[in-house]
This record gives sequence, C-alpha cells and structure tokens, in this order.
Amino acid sequence: MSFDKRELFEKECRVHLENLRSLCTMFQIPFYFSACVADSGKESEYIREAVLTSTTGVKLSNDQLKKHLLVGLDFDVIPKKSNLEIMMIDPDSI
Repeated sequence: MSFDKRELFEKECRVHLENLRSLCTMFQIPFYFSACVADSGKESEYIREAVLTSTTGVKLSNDQLKKHLLVGLDFDVIPKKSNLEIMMIDPDSI
C-alpha cells in the first residue's frame, strides 16, 4: 500500500521535531528519530534526525543510537560473534 505524508509532516510535525532536537542539544540528551513519510510500494522515504554522543560529549556504556543511525543509513546488521568453546574428549578415555 503506498502513501505520501511528506507535506503533512512538514506542515504539522517538522516544528516539533526541530524543538525536540533543539532541547536535546541544549540539555545534552542524545537521541535518534526516524519516521517513514512516504512509500511508493517500491521505495520508502524516511526523515531522520539525531543528536549523537559526539555532539553532546556524553559517554554511553551501550551506544545504541549509533547503531540505529547505521541501520537507518542502510548498513547491514551483523550479529557479534560469540566465543565458542569446544571441549575435545579423547575417545579412548571413555
């Protein structure tokens, strides 16, 4: 199903997003925002805004905002490889 809410977003939502971005910047609150404003049935169009840790100087122990931004920019998500332990047993000892 296709839709186009770009004009509505610009008219009704943009000012609120700009206010949120301004407040988060002023109070050094990292954030990431993404909204799909249109879809043609073949492509989707998103509006994204962010105030990241590099802007605020805030250090996060688990910076998921950076990860959200990378996914939004169409980077592939590859799970971390976990350490695999293999216990080898001598068949003669069984």
